[in-house]
Amino acid sequence: MKTAGIIAEFNPFHKGHLYLIEKAREKGADRIIVVMSGDFVQRGEPAVCDMHVRAEMALRSGADLVLELPVRFAAASAEKFAFGSVSILDSLGVTDSLIFGSESGNIDKLDEIADLLCREPDEYRSALKNALSQGLSFPAAREKAVASAMNYPVEELHELMSGSNNILALEYLKALKALDSKITPETVSRVGEGYHGNAKTSDKKTPFISAESIRRKLLQDAVANGTDTCDSVLEYVPGCIHELITESGCFDTPVGPSDLSMILQYLLHTLPEQDIYDSLGISGDLADRIIKNKNKFTDFTQFARDTATRSIPYSAVCRALLCIVLRLKKEPADENSVKISESTYSRPEYARILGFRKESSSILRDISDHSSIPLISKASDIKKYLSGNAYSHFMEDIRSAEIYEGILSNKKGRAFRPELSRQIIRV
Repeated sequence: MKTAGIIAEFNPFHKGHLYLIEKAREKGADRIIVVMSGDFVQRGEPAVCDMHVRAEMALRSGADLVLELPVRFAAASAEKFAFGSVSILDSLGVTDSLIFGSESGNIDKLDEIADLLCREPDEYRSALKNALSQGLSFPAAREKAVASAMNYPVEELHELMSGSNNILALEYLKALKALDSKITPETVSRVGEGYHGNAKTSDKKTPFISAESIRRKLLQDAVANGTDTCDSVLEYVPGCIHELITESGCFDTPVGPSDLSMILQYLLHTLPEQDIYDSLGISGDLADRIIKNKNKFTDFTQFARDTATRSIPYSAVCRALLCIVLRLKKEPADENSVKISESTYSRPEYARILGFRKESSSILRDISDHSSIPLISKASDIKKYLSGNAYSHFMEDIRSAEIYEGILSNKKGRAFRPELSRQIIRV
């Protein structure tokens, strides 16, 4: 049986995600494993709906198994996010292909660029250093350096190296190469509006709109109307999950960056300054700016904008602030770490099951027989499976989920649900 992997946030799940799953089936996938971010995502903010609901959305839409990406990879740079996700799929020992969307749709050209970015030959390094010295941002400098090293027109390189899906596609390909993985990469051309499209102004004939548009609509409507916001976006999500959306009320109480504001402000004024310097993803320069600006704090988003600079982009600041909120700390690389470009990453040590389709339960036996990392099916028994750093990292996931649950239960006016008591979703 052919098993395909998909890496996603599903924030939230929409028709474009269903299209990707259907395309994976068309490419011959008998089983689909999804590695999905938990309650916090790569943009450095909370997911709009909790991970258990999003996992069930994916399962009802055709995925066979959904695994959680540990939070220290989910709330990281595109390179680390991709590495952690690909590493899990590779470690399972059953994944034949990795299916991902891209604006380009050209796997050969993307792979050629990824190969150069992994090798970083002298001509590339020299061109990159020169471009950065001219004051270009890192993405622009990297494009110029790749164009020089590969003798490509800059305009053509820009199309291949821009767009949120192309950027992640390159990182997936780099991770596969760094891991010397046997997984075959396959891309599906993105259909519909771009990542920063606007649901309010999108052409009704556009087949899919972006998750960003849906999130923006949900959060704006929640502010304007309080509750009952889901009707405005139901047309953009698959019909097979409408009932789940209604039952869970997940679109009526969306979670956004502003929900982290009070927690962040409290921590900025009470944590020892060294804790900020030691937080994951924070450079010394960024820590200096965060500490300097803390008395100007108004809310999460505005503080991130005020702290960002030309060399420290807004998204990187958001991820850094999120790591402060979640109390994620830097750690030295371990003996099994993998080097990609200038960075070295430790591989995820476990895979936690969020849910699976009952008819596909055989995939769990196959993974148990072939996986090089533990497959966690019962979070409350975690000490039976993990110890040391692996246990500490798993408890980071639990703590992060409970920070999210604290926000969500307060918004919904219901009792708090401990993460260790949550059951695996079976569809």
